[in-house]
Amino acid sequence: MPVNTHLEVKSLAFVMLGDFNPALIQPFWLAKKELIRESEAQQTKVELIHNELVRFDLGWAKFDVKPDRFEISTTSEPHFGLVRDLIIGIFTFLNETPIKAVGINFVYDINLKTAEKFYSFGNTFAPLKNWDFLNEARVVNLEFFEKDRSDKLPGHYRIRIQSSNAISSFGVNIVITDHVDVDTSRSEKDNGLVKLINSYWPTALEKADRHMDNLWNKFEQQNG
Repeated sequence: MPVNTHLEVKSLAFVMLGDFNPALIQPFWLAKKELIRESEAQQTKVELIHNELVRFDLGWAKFDVKPDRFEISTTSEPHFGLVRDLIIGIFTFLNETPIKAVGINFVYDINLKTAEKFYSFGNTFAPLKNWDFLNEARVVNLEFFEKDRSDKLPGHYRIRIQSSNAISSFGVNIVITDHVDVDTSRSEKDNGLVKLINSYWPTALEKADRHMDNLWNKFEQQNG
């Protein structure tokens, strides 16, 4: 049975690390640059506009911008491509912004539907027989880290498994973080971030889904 039959929410978050001016990133600035419609800017839910922190929600994408961290996220899979395009548009205009790294985070919230399957999922990846010296041991979270990326890109790859906050019962949250360092030796106007996202996005998406399928297949193979 494919993982999609249990997948309830698939989310995406782009996280850039660098040197940003939060107060610049506002809904009407995006509209002025024709990155969103004027009507979207007017309907945006603004939480905070401050020199040190900007937070607002376009409805299909959320912004969280700090001086050293720039995040855009969505919980709507049909909008993944639009979020990517929005980032490319923003940093095409802000092409002199120093950016050190980008993390492309794919988040899968899976409903295992029964207590038995929920228990078995954790037991598959962290066998609880190894913890029989504890009373009713349970897996709280697991994290796996690929320090030297198999694709040789600078950065690392991380997979985290934990209980889901999006699903009330028997939900598992799997976060796949594809972290790539941006070449800061180039001229800032060369815009390494935009080039990286343009070229790497299809691979990042396919790779995350493939790893998610691999996890699910291992679970099913061991649990029938």
